[in-house]
Amino acid sequence: MTGVAEARIATALFEGLTRLDPETLLPGPAAAERFAVSPDGLSVTFHLRPDGRWSDGSPVTAEDFRWSFLRVLDPRTASPYAGLLFGVRGARDRQRKRTDENSVGIEAPDALTLVVRLERPVPYFASLAAFATLLPVNRSAVERHGDRWTRPGHIVTNGPFVLEEWSFYRHLVLRRSPSYHGRDVAGAERIRLHPVPDPNTQFNLYETGAADIVFSVPSPILHRLRDRPDFRTGPRFATAFLRVNITRPSLASAAVRRALSLAIDRETLCSRILRGGERPAYSLVPPGVAGYDPPAGRTFEPAAAAELLASAGHPGGRGLPALGLLFPDNPEYAAAATVLQHDLRERLGVDIRLDPREWKVSLAAQRALDYDLCLAQWIGDYPDPTTFLDCFAAGSGNNRTGFASAAYDTLLERAATPEPGEPPEAWIRRRFGLLAEAEALLVGDEAPVIPLWHPTTRFLVAPAVQGFAANALGLVSFVDLRAGERR
Repeated sequence: MTGVAEARIATALFEGLTRLDPETLLPGPAAAERFAVSPDGLSVTFHLRPDGRWSDGSPVTAEDFRWSFLRVLDPRTASPYAGLLFGVRGARDRQRKRTDENSVGIEAPDALTLVVRLERPVPYFASLAAFATLLPVNRSAVERHGDRWTRPGHIVTNGPFVLEEWSFYRHLVLRRSPSYHGRDVAGAERIRLHPVPDPNTQFNLYETGAADIVFSVPSPILHRLRDRPDFRTGPRFATAFLRVNITRPSLASAAVRRALSLAIDRETLCSRILRGGERPAYSLVPPGVAGYDPPAGRTFEPAAAAELLASAGHPGGRGLPALGLLFPDNPEYAAAATVLQHDLRERLGVDIRLDPREWKVSLAAQRALDYDLCLAQWIGDYPDPTTFLDCFAAGSGNNRTGFASAAYDTLLERAATPEPGEPPEAWIRRRFGLLAEAEALLVGDEAPVIPLWHPTTRFLVAPAVQGFAANALGLVSFVDLRAGERR
């Protein structure tokens, strides 16, 4: 799993220790009926509900969560999201093959108690416990079926739904689980999910009654939908940006990367091309984190961009080879890529070769650093700046730029640890200040990422569907959906 679409499915099939409220995004009870943070912030204790069950009828235990968390950290798993657990005592060393699992601060003293011991306070850990990476998996199913444990007939889940059918590239059918602790709550008995990446096709399915909810709406028709009662939109805790592969000789210079950023007219891109309420992005962390002020990044300054590129030895773009622009093959990204191609050619003399790829192929190219520039989007996993900034620490599985900076990593480390005797309020203020310094270095001085816009959520929801709540993380609580009469 690497995207929101997969996370929506996973959180319907599996239940984490906590669940984020779909409207407030605050963590609440789920597989754990309650949790508590120690006064020093260095341990979190989760008390599991006694009626938690796997779909095979066996009890959900604290050891299931312990084993699942350690599986994320197992070097053989090579999870790109293992870094989410690096605040746990001993987790980083375990993932880097330095220690065994017994050195990690995850304990199950009894069947219904899980204790997580932290190297430093992690104020958002209860929210993180709801994220897809920390969902539990059934050990016996994984060990019995290997990499085929997710197939129908093999998979064992603990969430509100079970996987009834999976027709590859066609549909998945989720059926309400008879063993789930909330099974008596009225709701949809079945949900059929169709993997349709093209927004135009999604819209046609919705308009013909073949779909009740779609998660992407074509930009060119947004003006026709704004006043419809079935159209839902709102801000998204996300940023669309350019990844820059700094291992390419042509992009190794920070001055070249800064010039590219200064040459992009984000205001026009949002108002005339995307037209979905998107906001120009000059920082990687979007608005929405209480108490955090993202640094003012680079704005649209074409004359300064040309001067900067010339100072880097490429006046008018001379000496720079054509740069490939990789992007997922969908209409929104295609429109944005065309604008970027125009801006960089007209203002800097830099030739851009458009390279649309299918989503999975695009991801593989990013991981392999097989690109020059790449249009990407990151949606926050939890409400904190580190969900964006930690991605670009050296060694992060989600970095995918070749960027590594000791200064940047040091700022992140300093932000992560309170000073001896420092009051929590003072640490939070200092922490946010250091994170803002790190972000300024990332999007300003070094520019391995170039923020472009902050997206919006866009849904079409049939009037008969009740219980649907969109949120800034793009998640959907399927367990709350109620199905009325189809149109």
